[in-house]
Amino acid sequence: MKKNLIIRLSAMGDVAMIAPVLECAAKQNPNAKFVVVTSKRFDAFFSHIENVECLCISKKSTGSLFSIFLFSQRINRLYDIGCVIDLHGVLRSKILGFFFKMRCIPVFSIDKNRKQKKSIIEKKISADNRLPRVTQFYADLIRKSGVEFALENKLVPKVRDISHLDEIYTKSVITDRFIGLAPFAQHEGKRLPEHKIDELVVALLQNENNKIFMFGGSSGERQFCEKISSKYDRVISVVGVLSLSEELSFISNLDVMVSMDSGAQHMASLVGVRAITVWGATNPSVGFIGFGQSYDDCVVPNLDCNPCSVYGNKPCYKGTYECLHTVSVQKIVALAELH
Repeated sequence: MKKNLIIRLSAMGDVAMIAPVLECAAKQNPNAKFVVVTSKRFDAFFSHIENVECLCISKKSTGSLFSIFLFSQRINRLYDIGCVIDLHGVLRSKILGFFFKMRCIPVFSIDKNRKQKKSIIEKKISADNRLPRVTQFYADLIRKSGVEFALENKLVPKVRDISHLDEIYTKSVITDRFIGLAPFAQHEGKRLPEHKIDELVVALLQNENNKIFMFGGSSGERQFCEKISSKYDRVISVVGVLSLSEELSFISNLDVMVSMDSGAQHMASLVGVRAITVWGATNPSVGFIGFGQSYDDCVVPNLDCNPCSVYGNKPCYKGTYECLHTVSVQKIVALAELH
């Protein structure tokens, strides 16, 4: 049977956004088969979808034109590819797609809507004029390839078993509220300052039923989270403790996730958990709000300069990151307390 090859490399959040879209497509088309080309560490995002498998790619596989060619040859040996759906749209993915075009296999490439995004950043278009969600662009391209399905932008809770995890991660009292806190991101323009994290933790702990679990990735983030967890009761760091699959399972048991414009909100979407997102240099109007998440749960800076970046990777032109240092902790807490 011919398979649909989906290409999405790069950042965790971008890959996580594909999963709920692809799950809808796969469930509504049980006879369709999909192969996702992505990093090995992201295969946990797709392991629960029956007619989807991952083909892991490494930097070595895409390090040169010849290595990409060899990778395309490997794919052709493993699968009978019917079409290629490039959800990344970068040079590496385009070259990989080109080698399939040479075999007369249709290739569908993502339109990243760069002009409209740039217009919002340059304030030519108001951020009130929201662009379609990135997940909608993903769905449109998959449909264009011939896979018809309906995409309902709705969270579907998928609570997973975490009984195999340590007792510290289980609810001891029925009134316990599990709150995930992921205050970090790849770029400084999307990371909550340390003093704000501390302030937020103190405010959330005012509710005696709240138990906070801190998520992160790097060794520096792990050290900071461990410092916070040792400082306050009812705060536990899970950084470096769980595998990605276990992390997803644990997130599925949260009452709410508080995150930045980062992969954490998309992981919450994947398992149907409501996410309160804090935006600094970026803005949800550009389209990177999580699948099924509400704009009402987005804490956005009320500053004329926001947004100043699509991805949050540009240095603050003021040099202050005022958008992050003035974020309303009270608003975050108020949203977190809503059921």
